[in-house]
Amino acid sequence: MHHGHQRGIIHRDLKPANILVDSHGDPKIIDFGVARGTDSDTAVTTLQTDVGQLLGTLQYMSPEQCEGDPHDIDTRSDVYALSVVLYEVLAGQPPYDVSRGRIFESTRVIREESPKPLSTFSSALRGDVETIVRKALEKDRDRRYQSALELGQDIGRYLAGDAIMARPPSIAYQFRVFARRHSTLLATACAVLLMLVAGLVVSGGLYLRAERARAETVVERDRAIGAEQEAEKHRAEAVAVIDFLSGLLASVEPAQALGRDVTIREVLDKAADDIEGSFADEPRVEATLRATIGNTYRALGLYKPAEVHLRRALQLRRDQFGEKS
Repeated sequence: MHHGHQRGIIHRDLKPANILVDSHGDPKIIDFGVARGTDSDTAVTTLQTDVGQLLGTLQYMSPEQCEGDPHDIDTRSDVYALSVVLYEVLAGQPPYDVSRGRIFESTRVIREESPKPLSTFSSALRGDVETIVRKALEKDRDRRYQSALELGQDIGRYLAGDAIMARPPSIAYQFRVFARRHSTLLATACAVLLMLVAGLVVSGGLYLRAERARAETVVERDRAIGAEQEAEKHRAEAVAVIDFLSGLLASVEPAQALGRDVTIREVLDKAADDIEGSFADEPRVEATLRATIGNTYRALGLYKPAEVHLRRALQLRRDQFGEKS
């Protein structure tokens, strides 16, 4: 295949049916019916190549080939197809099952989803073999082997017991790929995490205040009873806040969400509804919860509902502790 690439030919339909092996064990590539030249002006295709038309066999197409633009395909698309064949030889099945899905769903799978690691089929494939195939099947062609020769040379290094050139992708790179494919999910998770951290900070602060109040009783014996009562109030306040936030965050669990994505705005709006009239006898708890909800609204840029809760929290604390507290 590298020989063909050097002479400006892109096959575009490499698959097991188009690779024959003669009696000497030498492979022969056949069926150049949809091949084209690397220079689009000298294309040798025998079929129409309008943008949007898929040419080739879907199971072995590269992610860029699935876009349907023949002018955006280069020799690295054939490298990808060879890698699909390699995966199938090693695993006994193709990396993707696109035999029964609709074409738009099948192309999405090829463009976005990662195949099962080879080590899930056999532990003997763990390590260098898995690394070579993973690099060869990279969605980003700039991270793929840049030629069929490079792929063949790395396979040769492995067979000879030498160090391969391919390296596993870094954790940072894998995270960037995940974030790009699941941006909505990641944004929701970050928002829920923000709410949880805010609740933990508040409850942690309340706990420290309670413990500080307890410590003061040792030094100031004459105020022991009053300090202990104040500490108990803080502890009760912390417990009430944690219970409320725990119940609130439980609404994002699958059993409660009923299979749909729950946004942080929905969580906050539910909290705002639940807090109304629930803490008539516990103004401290209501003030703390309203401050937490208000600050979370503010962090999300929702300033009008934020102001409502923050003003109410301020008024409750003024009523409890006075203007100069």
